[in-house]
Amino acid sequence: MIKERLTELREAADMTKKELAALLKCAPSTVSSYERGNSEPDNTMLAKIAIFFNVSTDYLLGTVEEMIPLVREDAIDLPKGFPKDSVSKVNEYIRLLMIDHKAKG
Repeated sequence: MIKERLTELREAADMTKKELAALLKCAPSTVSSYERGNSEPDNTMLAKIAIFFNVSTDYLLGTVEEMIPLVREDAIDLPKGFPKDSVSKVNEYIRLLMIDHKAKG
């Protein structure tokens, strides 16, 4: 699964294997090997890839299908028992606050 996900992410970022390898500090042949499925990244490299593409290692490994960002700017700590159907309203209010902030700044 890593080979498909890595290829998909790299191509979506419009990067060559050589460019990705430079950013990951590895040989282009290493990236090629991952994408062909001839080898898999060790845990350290897997973490580097996840951080670079801002995805979870679970996504890279194929454990989950949803591409949830590793670092989420939109994460909100809501009180326990907050109604789930009101989360979209909170997000909309935050979006409006950001627009107002940008207009003032």
